[in-house]
Amino acid sequence: MIALPGLTLFGGCSTPSPELEAKAAIIDQLYVLKPNQAFIDETTELLEAYGFRVDVYQGDEITVDFYGKLPTYGYKLIIFRAHSGLLGREGEIIKKTCLFTNEPYSQTRHVTQQLTEQLAMARISEHHPWVFAIGSKFVTQSMEGKFDNTVIIMMGCSCLYLEDLATAFIDQGASTYLGWDVSVGLDYVDEATPILITNLCTKG
Repeated sequence: MIALPGLTLFGGCSTPSPELEAKAAIIDQLYVLKPNQAFIDETTELLEAYGFRVDVYQGDEITVDFYGKLPTYGYKLIIFRAHSGLLGREGEIIKKTCLFTNEPYSQTRHVTQQLTEQLAMARISEHHPWVFAIGSKFVTQSMEGKFDNTVIIMMGCSCLYLEDLATAFIDQGASTYLGWDVSVGLDYVDEATPILITNLCTKG
């Protein structure tokens, strides 16, 4: 049983059971804003102890094209240390959940995906630059291939306030999607995630 305030499970409760050559990924989009090497080292060591081979992606590696190819890499567990947000114009009802990249926004890039509402322009605050963010339509329409019963752990805020992004990942082959239905502090999530991994890998 996992008991962390605000943490919500979507989909089946599938424990990531490492197989021979099982792989896990840590996608550290927040590295450029608030790096935490201690978290990366602790989480990597923990996952390796449970039999995973771990890949870490950081900073400028986190692009639209990178997200698009993610299912093809064969990961059984993916941890997104990435900013997320709820997209809606001021005064409008919140419409969708977006997962940030570190790719600078441009009107002339990924045009088809922008016109079909797979991508959005997003920024953390007025003091940060605009970047591309992916939504649920991107997951189901532009990601290559399917996830192989992958467990998805989202560390960003409000990733399950709406179920759109979670549903898209499950439809795309993920077995489990774990995320927060509230806003959370990064320091808290950095501390909570290794506890969550231990619970998933030992207790299910």
